[in-house]
Amino acid sequence: TAPYYVEKADLYTKVLDLNYIVNKLKLSQVDNFQTFESFEGFDLSTIIIKNLKMNADSIYLRNIIAENFESSASINEKGIVDVNNFKFDIANGILNGNFTYNLKNNHTGLKIKAKNIDANDLSIALFDLNNQLYGDLTGNIELSCDGTNFDNCMKTLNGKSTFNVADGRMPKLGSLEYLLKAGNLLKGGVTGISINSVIDIITPLKTGNFSSIYGSLNIQDGIANDIEISTRGKDLSLFINGQYNFSTSNAEMEVLGMLSKKISTMFGPIGNLSLNTLFNAIPGVDLSKDTAVLEKINKIPGIELSSKAYRKFIAEIKGNINGEDYVTSFKWIN
Repeated sequence: TAPYYVEKADLYTKVLDLNYIVNKLKLSQVDNFQTFESFEGFDLSTIIIKNLKMNADSIYLRNIIAENFESSASINEKGIVDVNNFKFDIANGILNGNFTYNLKNNHTGLKIKAKNIDANDLSIALFDLNNQLYGDLTGNIELSCDGTNFDNCMKTLNGKSTFNVADGRMPKLGSLEYLLKAGNLLKGGVTGISINSVIDIITPLKTGNFSSIYGSLNIQDGIANDIEISTRGKDLSLFINGQYNFSTSNAEMEVLGMLSKKISTMFGPIGNLSLNTLFNAIPGVDLSKDTAVLEKINKIPGIELSSKAYRKFIAEIKGNINGEDYVTSFKWIN
């Protein structure tokens, strides 16, 4: 007689398609929070699994294809699916953690530890955030949401994360070319000409590449309000802070940077001389009395080395960072 108890079981499959399973579970949602609809012809409310060992050669999770999946799982009397101590390999990296899903109210929880995971793949899988961060990511991520669907999950998202990326790349927020292309700057005049000239000289350079990227964020009700990202590079280092709305992809951030005047350009000594001449000619704003900005500037990695060999700047971000027109201002700092 129901309910049926599974004390112990082992499951092996060549391919575990979590995308398929999650979609099926969402079709098996609660009817007025009382009874479950069937999952593949089986009433989920009639089964309680105490200990299920799972192994798979390959696993599909959104855009991620991984190998060597192993985990233990259970479904309790309250309809909570608990997948704990899961582990799988991705390229040269390892992902492990715990996942919970409440079949009655769709509450979803995820705690993972990542080691050398492709940052772009992970960002797409978790947040549909593409082309913002590349490199091998190591860090901790805790998330929870109403998992009825992806959009609702992003609106109700809560959690926190700390991560670091060695030899990483930020093609947009970390690219000086993108930051310099603020729409309200390239309108001519001395400053406009200077900025256009700097873009011409540095565009071929990989200014979005960094030897290290470190970040932390706390998320509440779909919004990360206190993002802090620090990057260190050979010629460019940044401190980025602000907020990001996961459901709309809109950001309000400040990017504070320090650019070496000795940056090597493709034009050789002539280009380097031209760049230094431009840096010396470009006027900067005086923020010596703005203690809030100065505090943020002091968080730029390597700022203690800052001297006449570096030029500092501040850029403001407002808008959809998956688009193009999100840089609203750019200012050189004295």
